Amino acid sequence: MDPFDFSFGKARGTWPQEHGWLFRAARDVARGSPPPGPPHAPPARLLLTAAPTLPALTAGKKLAAAISPPEPLRTFLEELTRGRGPAVQVGAPRAALHAVIAAEVLTPATRSAYTGRWVGKQYGARGKSATGCARPLGRPARRGERTVRRIGQLFADVVWTIGFGSTARFSTASCRWAMALIIVGAFLPPRVALGQATFVVEVSVDRPDASPGDGMCADVVGFCTLRAAIMEANAIPTDDRIVFAVTGPIVLGSTLPEVADARSAGALEIDGGGQVTLSGNDRVQILRVANGGNLTLRNIRLERGGAWDAGAIYSGGTLTIENSTFSENSGYNGGAIYSSRTLTIENSTFSGNSARNGQGGAIYSEGTLTIANSTFSGNSTNSYQARGGAIYSSGTLTIENSTFSGNSALSLYGRGGAIYAEGTLTVGTSSFSENSAQGGGAISSSRTLSIENSTFSRNSASESGGAIVSSGALQAVGVRISDNQAGAYGGGLSLWGTADIRASTLARNTSRSCGGVSSNGEVRLLNVTFSENAATEDGGAVCHSSLDTLADVVFTTFYLNAAGGRGAAIFDGAASTRIKNSIVLGSRTSGNCFGTLLSRGRNYSTDDTCSGFTVATSDELRLDVLADNGGPTETHALLSGSVAIDSAPDCNDLRGGAVDSDQRGASRPWGVACDVGAYEAGAPAPPSGPTRTPTPTRTRTPTPTPTPTPTRTPTAVSQSPSPTPPLTATPPGEGAAVIVGNVTGAPDTEVTFQVRLQTGEDSVAGIQHDISFDPAFGVIPPNASSRPDCSANPSIGKENTQFAYLPVGCTPGTGCTGIRAVVASNSNASAIPDGSLLYTCKFRIAATARGTSVLTTSGLVGSDPEGRPVWLSGVNGSVTVFLPTPTPTHTTTPTHTPTLTRTATPSATPTATLTGTPTTTPTPSPTETPVSLCPGDCNGNGEVTIDELVMMVNIALGARPLSDCEAGDSTRDGEITIDEIIRAVTRALSGC
Repeated sequence: MDPFDFSFGKARGTWPQEHGWLFRAARDVARGSPPPGPPHAPPARLLLTAAPTLPALTAGKKLAAAISPPEPLRTFLEELTRGRGPAVQVGAPRAALHAVIAAEVLTPATRSAYTGRWVGKQYGARGKSATGCARPLGRPARRGERTVRRIGQLFADVVWTIGFGSTARFSTASCRWAMALIIVGAFLPPRVALGQATFVVEVSVDRPDASPGDGMCADVVGFCTLRAAIMEANAIPTDDRIVFAVTGPIVLGSTLPEVADARSAGALEIDGGGQVTLSGNDRVQILRVANGGNLTLRNIRLERGGAWDAGAIYSGGTLTIENSTFSENSGYNGGAIYSSRTLTIENSTFSGNSARNGQGGAIYSEGTLTIANSTFSGNSTNSYQARGGAIYSSGTLTIENSTFSGNSALSLYGRGGAIYAEGTLTVGTSSFSENSAQGGGAISSSRTLSIENSTFSRNSASESGGAIVSSGALQAVGVRISDNQAGAYGGGLSLWGTADIRASTLARNTSRSCGGVSSNGEVRLLNVTFSENAATEDGGAVCHSSLDTLADVVFTTFYLNAAGGRGAAIFDGAASTRIKNSIVLGSRTSGNCFGTLLSRGRNYSTDDTCSGFTVATSDELRLDVLADNGGPTETHALLSGSVAIDSAPDCNDLRGGAVDSDQRGASRPWGVACDVGAYEAGAPAPPSGPTRTPTPTRTRTPTPTPTPTPTRTPTAVSQSPSPTPPLTATPPGEGAAVIVGNVTGAPDTEVTFQVRLQTGEDSVAGIQHDISFDPAFGVIPPNASSRPDCSANPSIGKENTQFAYLPVGCTPGTGCTGIRAVVASNSNASAIPDGSLLYTCKFRIAATARGTSVLTTSGLVGSDPEGRPVWLSGVNGSVTVFLPTPTPTHTTTPTHTPTLTRTATPSATPTATLTGTPTTTPTPSPTETPVSLCPGDCNGNGEVTIDELVMMVNIALGARPLSDCEAGDSTRDGEITIDEIIRAVTRALSGC
């Protein structure tokens, strides 16, 4: 048998030729075919059962104790010898060495030379070894003698010597170190779920398993390879896991074994640890998953896979990809992955993959595909009908928090530079940039497409839809579409089905016709901004050409769009565009509108080409430049004095639905009426970013005011709790802040809390924020108008503001479980003085309420007198319940202090009276439990014993709590690892 390398921890060694018989014996044991015992020999049993009567091994102080551990180690080794259990699947040669410890080579009659010699003879043992650390009975190693540090050699010597009834003495530090490593390695199986087998790939060569199905991962020379591990995993009816003890590339000569049906083989997980690359060498596919198979890939790289159907992975089952990279793979359908069932991708990267004469440069999916926090860059497909430079999906596709850049579907009929979707596509909080195709530079969708809080920039299409082509149903909310380009029409969007676009911005998109949007179906635009889009021919911003469907445009702003032909802002070729409460400002070239528009409400245009509009100059409209004014997308703010402010006759859309916010998500109306256009002047804007719902910018938790306390807490006579003093909020040190007060009351009563404003050096005229609390603790009662029962400070309200309290979860007859307070500034508002009381609200405490409930403030937005955003923080308040009781007298005699009597008088505001003259005594600091600085010194006596090592092993296995040996957890991460055990072994050998 050829020698092979063996490693454990930092130790390295080589299994010697002369002890190959021992490996072969162990291999047979692990396969369930142990060698037969000699005639009339006692039945073979575990070494562990004989350990209490075996004084054969000594290493340091108590080595014998280390090989007779309590449960579950005994069960673990018993299962090991039966050829099953988690540890036998760890992979040769370590599994073989584990098996030797508890195999038939050793018997209860451990001094039986007959048994030892007989087993050795069956496996071709050449003779007795007496070298290295193992010595004949009674003779320790002499000073200066050569010490064999190779663990494989040492292990063979130990077992061989015991088989002949000798005693192995380990008198040198090197021998004790090596033996301790063996003990740790034998007693610490992988931390995996019950029934799960784990294989450790030890070499990067690509060889098959020598005996598939024997439960032992080993090629012909005893190594566990990736190919062998998959073969063994397929043969085991439990979930399996493959990890790697090697790094670098594994170059495949052929496709790895297909991952079998999970119903017969269980699920398989392959974890590369972030240091392994699987390469197909541009010739072979890397992995396949059978119908019904279940494969999870983690922390691994797959590159240069090449095949007809899919470059890296062909999956007919369930495939999960986490923290992995797919690079430079190529195939017909799916340059990297083809999936017909379920595919989930998280935190992964796909780059430079290509579909040759097919679809889906990186992924071809016919089932359910879910992608989160991933990147797709530089993927491509170049067939005659190239579809999906990165992804082709005919099923359901969901994308969150991901990036697509530089992908392409370039051919005469290429569609979807990043994504081609024939099924349902949902996109959230993602970005698409510099993707390209013949149609739909970023996305081409023929079914349902939903997009929220995403960005499309610098994408291009040689024909239509610089960013998106949609021939199904499109819904877009909070989307920014800018600087995209199309050769023919629809520089931003080309729409052939229905579309509902809200709270979005289209800016600087260009095409030959219809620079922003080309629509041939029913379209609704609400709170949308079109800024500086351009067409060399007709329709700088929007074209609508369908005779059978309507285009509704409501609360929308058009700013400096341009066309070389007709309709710099709007081109209506079908007299079917209805527009309401919108602004069309300026044209750098031709007239603003072309066609017969159906004007509703109040619309403004800077020329007379928009039928039914009110003509107003740019100076009268007073639109600011495109900027981040809060919310998910950029807007054109209305400056003070604009005729569009408070000029909308109503706040409804064209179908009678209420419009209660502007493009940013700020409340409408803000003032006596809604403003015309996409922007509501004066309304505090939500924070910028992808989330439309206002979120707190900064929230500060109230800090209780410290008060003197006696050394010991007196024991109360009454069973009712004493009044709890209210929390005192500590305002922020600087900047503007909304401060919610603290109140105290009895159960089933009403209290009133205050909300104040700290301005610091800021100038604040408008505020919006939410207050929430535990509804089981109480509610804000409704007033006569079924709104929260809150009252504004009349001096502020009369002077320059108006107040509104919106119900959040109000139930008629019960109350409100939260409020949204809006302090709106008038057009000539002045700043609210620092420290002002803004408003008060009543709070009805539930009869069952006890303790304290926090009044949490969130969604903070503010504005100055000019309508510009102001940074606001918040300080939470509280409602605290006390239970009125007869006046109790508490008396105690604390240690080292005079008698202290405290009398509490229940009232709405609890007070405490201290009687007596206590002497101030320093409160002793808590005494911390000493933690040993010596890893593994569980009892803190300055040394590490074998008993403590065994205790650490049991903690690592979960058989004992960490509290039994906190000194073993040297990294303080809440668990004990193999590295920490080895660290403790070092201390046991060298001292603390």
